[in-house]
Amino acid sequence: MSACEPSDPNGLPPISSIPPTTTKEGSLANKALTQDATQAIRKITGGSGALVKFVIQQPVGTVGKKAWREVWVHEPKGLGQSFILTFREDGQGSADFEIQKM
Repeated sequence: MSACEPSDPNGLPPISSIPPTTTKEGSLANKALTQDATQAIRKITGGSGALVKFVIQQPVGTVGKKAWREVWVHEPKGLGQSFILTFREDGQGSADFEIQKM
């Protein structure tokens, strides 16, 4: 993303404003959301391999409409590909996600 990142409708600050010390290994996504996002990344990368997940922005917003960001690193044979996943609750008890290559 550039310095002219658009404002996020869910109130997430630009990725460029994230202090590196706030990153924590793991994911906030539930099992079903994790499976869906994993399948999407496997489709993008064309295979299997380890996925390491990091929460880079804690959830913001009201209950049922929260949004947060994570970085998932796909490491087939030691060749890392990183993806930014933005998760957004939809207010209906589920969530959507967007994947961007880093």
